[in-house]
Amino acid sequence: ARTSRLGLDTLAALCVGVFVVSADNRVRMMNAAAERAAKVGSPVRVSNSRLMLSDPKLDDRLRAAVHKASLAPLGRSLFAGETIVVPSGEGAGVPLLVSPLAPDATAEGSAEPLAAIFIGEPSSRNEPSSELIRAIYGLTPAETRLLMALLNGDRLSDYVGKAGVS
Repeated sequence: ARTSRLGLDTLAALCVGVFVVSADNRVRMMNAAAERAAKVGSPVRVSNSRLMLSDPKLDDRLRAAVHKASLAPLGRSLFAGETIVVPSGEGAGVPLLVSPLAPDATAEGSAEPLAAIFIGEPSSRNEPSSELIRAIYGLTPAETRLLMALLNGDRLSDYVGKAGVS
């Protein structure tokens, strides 16, 4: 219980929004940054306890990604995650990272399939430089370029084509 509480306290303190959702996009948990990101007028919102995007095509893509992510820990999907860039009124789009999450990862002990969705707050987009990221994580220049492209919303297949690598 103490470890779970510590994990939840850490999530609450993050400036990155974290949503934990079920396979049908029903929000099971969110931190304060996620609540702020889903405020009225935002392209990301919670309606009837479900996480939704204002753009119907992106919302369909989110629902499909969440469904695949929730099945991965159960061995019924090979989905490793997806980044969906949501246009914001503040210029650059806001990336949503959809990731698989083990069914027992929440403190509530739920056995249902889950996914984690991470979203940065547009107002807090003080992104570290690629050199800083490279130094912190000990990445090669090529790994850093790939990571920066993924963080900026590129799909792996798009990056491979642009970079001319396989």
